[in-house]
Amino acid sequence: MEREKLILPGERVDDLQLEGLSIIQNPSGFCFGVDAVLLSDFAKAKHGAHIVDLGTGNGILPLLLSAKTKATRITAFEIQDEVADMAHRSVVYNALEDRIQIIAD
Repeated sequence: MEREKLILPGERVDDLQLEGLSIIQNPSGFCFGVDAVLLSDFAKAKHGAHIVDLGTGNGILPLLLSAKTKATRITAFEIQDEVADMAHRSVVYNALEDRIQIIAD
């Protein structure tokens, strides 16, 4: 799928300044802050680990942790369907579907 088609009206793509990663965000909703970046610096995962993120929001932690850890699988849960969809589209935008799964329920 073309990357441009993943971005909905009103959304923007922000460069995470980390291994070429970007995130799709909607300025009228939640946008990540420095707390997510600090948490991703604090979290550690061994090679082959499975990380679980509860309440992932726009998926910032799975994206950052995919670059900062050796975890092979990251599962992220989000109860808000629209936000979970945005997180999923960021995963696809970065071609990380083999490592990150977004689950909405």
